[in-house]
Amino acid sequence: MRLALALLLVAGTASADPASDANAGLQAFVAAAHAKALPAGVESFIAPSFDDEHAVAELDELAKIVPAPKLEILATHVAKSGTAAWIVAEISGAKYESDGNTVTTPLRASAFLTLDNGQWHVRAAQISGVKANGPRVNQCGMIEPSYRPPSQIASGAAPAVKVIREAFVGPYEGKGTSRYVIPALSDDPSAQMFGSAPGEAFSGGAAIKKVFKNWTIDLGAEDADHTRAGVAPGGDLAWVAMDISTMWQCTSYRALFVLQKEGSAWKIVHQHYSDTVHAP
Repeated sequence: MRLALALLLVAGTASADPASDANAGLQAFVAAAHAKALPAGVESFIAPSFDDEHAVAELDELAKIVPAPKLEILATHVAKSGTAAWIVAEISGAKYESDGNTVTTPLRASAFLTLDNGQWHVRAAQISGVKANGPRVNQCGMIEPSYRPPSQIASGAAPAVKVIREAFVGPYEGKGTSRYVIPALSDDPSAQMFGSAPGEAFSGGAAIKKVFKNWTIDLGAEDADHTRAGVAPGGDLAWVAMDISTMWQCTSYRALFVLQKEGSAWKIVHQHYSDTVHAP
């Protein structure tokens, strides 16, 4: 009897599907956010209208933008340690206002999950609409979001945060240009990037590096005092959320990064940038 029970337990463990379980965790998060009640343990949620520290008003706006969300998983990547995962997805059924027009383009979704006590929990997520890049102008004054949450960097996440800050922080020192960003990017074929505009979805480390090489960018984060970050229990996957601005396009983007440990270095394997959109 004991041998049979042991064999059943082993078989159950062997048939476990971490990616499928992580996907179910994201599905539960989307359903809860739509019901205006985020699950416990969410450390950062960037909503389509604005990141306002889980404000009920933002969740109300999300429910208006997508009355009946349908989640489509595009890719799920489980860390080698098995203690965390990052997921990219789309949410159909949305209708929102973008640049004065009502559009029905699916929302983009990114999530970082950790495995805790056998359950997958979303720790950081971004759900965003798409918005055309604004015209470049000579001057646009100070770029300031209407709200910035306080910094919250988990123990163990500091090395990953250092990579982001060294790539982006201090645009007047040349940071945020291709010269600084490209070395921070992973060559992993599974790397993924969401830009803020329609059509800006890129896959593969080499392709993403090519995008940054060809773009003339001036991304930067002058103020790094509002950084949020966390790390996998296994220490091999991390997330960082912060505001990234571009003076050329007079825009402040909400950004979520996922970094993975590659040897002794942290490399950016996922980037998600977005501008705000609202219910029509």
